[in-house]
Amino acid sequence: MLGSTKKVSTIVRKLQEAGYTSQNLARLRAPIGLNINAQTPSEIAIKYSG
Repeated sequence: MLGSTKKVSTIVRKLQEAGYTSQNLARLRAPIGLNINAQTPSEIAIKYSG
C-alpha cells in the first residue's frame, strides 16, 4: 500500500473496524518507498530530465 505512515495507520484502523482480521491485515506491506527524509512536496518531487 502506498501512503504515508499516518495514512496507512488510519486505513488499517478503519479496516479493523470493518471486520478485517489480523491475518488479512498481515498481508499488507506498508508503507513502501525510500526514506529520503523529505517533509515538503518540493523536497519529495523528482524532476526527470533525460
